[in-house]
Order: sequence, then C-alpha cells, then structure tokens
Amino acid sequence: MTQSPASQSTDALDFREEILAFIARPAYPYLLTTTAAGAPYARPVICVNDGFRVRMITRLTSKKVQHIRRNPLVSLLWTADEGTPPRSVMLQARIELDRSPEAIAAFAEAYARKNPARTRAMPGAGEDVPRVILEATPLLVRADGFRGFRPVILRAEALA
Repeated sequence: MTQSPASQSTDALDFREEILAFIARPAYPYLLTTTAAGAPYARPVICVNDGFRVRMITRLTSKKVQHIRRNPLVSLLWTADEGTPPRSVMLQARIELDRSPEAIAAFAEAYARKNPARTRAMPGAGEDVPRVILEATPLLVRADGFRGFRPVILRAEALA
C-alpha cells in the first residue's frame, strides 16, 4: 500500500466527519482490485459504511472475489464532479469475505436505510446465486477537495 506523506497536516482530523458524510452518500464508489497479471481492475459497487469500515455485496464467483482471494489489498474511490476543486476520497483497505446469511441480511437492511429510493431488489433477492459480503478494513484515506487543493491524509489509527 502507498505510504502517506510525512508532511501530513495535523488538522487532517478536522475533516474526518465531512469525509465520512461524503462516502456515506447513496453513490457508487469504484472498487479497485489487482488481476493475476498485476493490473488494476475497477468496477462500481454498492456499499454501506460504518465509519471508514465499508461493506459491499457481490457474487461469490465474481472476478473481484478471485482477485481479492489472491490479494486482499484494495482501494475504493468515491468522486463528485461538483465544486472546485472536485472532491474525491480514496480508501486503501484489506478485504475479508463473509458468506454468512446474517452478514448478507444485515447488509441488505443497512443498504435499504442508506438508499431508501432504490427500487431494484437487492442482489441475491430471489436468486440462486451465492453471494458474499466484502468487508473492507481501512488502512489509509486520501481525500481531495476538502481543504482546497491540499489533500487530507488519514492513517489507520484515525480511521477506527
């Protein structure tokens, strides 16, 4: 994982709640995994977060699960075009897989609260496709556009 700059400002924690509100929006962040050949692989995902701990749902047979089994280190990227500069949050994390029906049901309930306007059924509803929860434990956050053109860097200890 990328190391954060040593020149991180001590006021980075002042932006923590604003960054959390940004990633809690009903938006589709991009999950970036690594292929067997070492190339980055990105795709949008639905997610819920508890602080900086992020959960996603996918098919057990998906490419992203194959990539994660090989390398559990991933990045998530949220973006917004409005504002100058535009805002983005990149979260580097370690993924754990959870196939339990309880985790899948808890995800569905949390996502319904986060995005009540969703009209499509949750993934896995009425399907015979095995699902899995991807639980991301944060390692580092880089947020751009929250304090002008200077990035906000939060390390693992500030993400708990």
